[in-house]
Amino acid sequence: MEKASSASAIEMYQQDIDELTDFIQKSTRPNNKRFLEEHKKNLIILLEKEKKILLEQEKKNSENKSTTQEPQQFVSISKYAFDSGDKFVK
Repeated sequence: MEKASSASAIEMYQQDIDELTDFIQKSTRPNNKRFLEEHKKNLIILLEKEKKILLEQEKKNSENKSTTQEPQQFVSISKYAFDSGDKFVK
């Protein structure tokens, strides 16, 4: 579920960056351009963080899959006895 939210966040940030790029090109006032460019830089940083988070989640998922797919080995105990004093298994 987190993977889907990270992927949608990445897509959302990318769309915002594209739209800001269009606004920057259409903007004529220097203050507005500067503000939009700063906001775009912040969104790029957020986008990179989300990508890192998604990669880390994928690595964890692949490690979990590899560890859970290994067969478990069990040892059957056929001979056992109880000590009458402390009730421990021998």
